[in-house]
Amino acid sequence: MAILEGVNLRVRNRQGESLLAGVDFKVGAGEVLFLLGPSGAGKSLTLLSLAGLLPSGLSFEGRVVFKGRDFTALSPRRRRKVLGKELGLVLQEPGLALDPVVPVGRQVGEVLKVHYGLSRREAFTSAEAALAQEGLRPAALIGKSYAYALSGGMRQRVLLAQVLSLAPDALLLDEAAGALDLLRRADLAWRVSREVMERGITVVWVSHDLRLARSLAGRVAVLAMGRVVESGPARMVLDEPFHPFSRWFLGRGGSLGAPAGRDWRGCPWRAGCPRADDRCREAPPLTKTANGREVLCWNPRGR
Repeated sequence: MAILEGVNLRVRNRQGESLLAGVDFKVGAGEVLFLLGPSGAGKSLTLLSLAGLLPSGLSFEGRVVFKGRDFTALSPRRRRKVLGKELGLVLQEPGLALDPVVPVGRQVGEVLKVHYGLSRREAFTSAEAALAQEGLRPAALIGKSYAYALSGGMRQRVLLAQVLSLAPDALLLDEAAGALDLLRRADLAWRVSREVMERGITVVWVSHDLRLARSLAGRVAVLAMGRVVESGPARMVLDEPFHPFSRWFLGRGGSLGAPAGRDWRGCPWRAGCPRADDRCREAPPLTKTANGREVLCWNPRGR
């Protein structure tokens, strides 16, 4: 059973330009899905759509189903109760997610007070433990610090402490390891793996780190121009991508050129694809292959 499902997620800007053009995926309990793709592909927009936190000026269509409930149909008040406690989100820019005039320890403790009704003293003690768990020591001193006094990597770990302290059922990570050094990145990977194995947590992780995806992901989805062009078991897609864009992006060679704009009236990469035929002038379908993957292509390899 899917714990988190995105159904035909579409996002447009004020000018009516399509930023997400129909993203679909399902993630089950204890499954780790990595969203891969270049900058501007729509990965972060997908996460913000799932959390219902799109910036103003963007219009949204589609459905988000979380634990069997239509999350998009919930009232703002009910949605805030679900966010954090059940559905955790770590943003790519920790400096924008932390209040600059409130000590970070108080911010970590505040979510525990709101969601679990802890007293001020209990929340402070739990916040210190959460900061220490992320390697932020001495936790008491770090907790009294303000976000502007911390490095980017430390701010990222404060956000991780805040989110993981609530033990959510599903976790959305937007480049959560990007600001971390190699040691902390490995530690985060280990912690996520432990959460998956021990609690069956569901994870959707946006990342450019293919090594991290190879070590953690059960499935991957490659995005381009606001669409999922290929998804499937991580090892299969990473080792032998079928879609021409996936092969180019994952470093498997080819002279694929970047298409102009975001036009999906036909396959945007047909000019550089050796398997292209006349059908590729029409919008490509999502084709299921025998290898347990889906490819947005008329002529996927391995079909």
